[in-house]
Amino acid sequence: MTRGNQRELARAKNLKKEAKSKGGNGKSGSELAKQGLSDAEKMRRKQLEGANNQIYSIPATNQSTDESNSR
Repeated sequence: MTRGNQRELARAKNLKKEAKSKGGNGKSGSELAKQGLSDAEKMRRKQLEGANNQIYSIPATNQSTDESNSR
């Protein structure tokens, strides 16, 4: 029965290791909410700056009537 005991010990060790790694981020609910709001505000500012700095270009149209390119 050494094999069965070895499995149980390995299972217990693995459970302990998983519990340790699932520690979370350590922030309370209100801290997470504040972080989310500040991150959202940063993204809004960044998107607004991007929209203001966007260069509008008109795509060139192909006006050639060469039929060899139409295949």
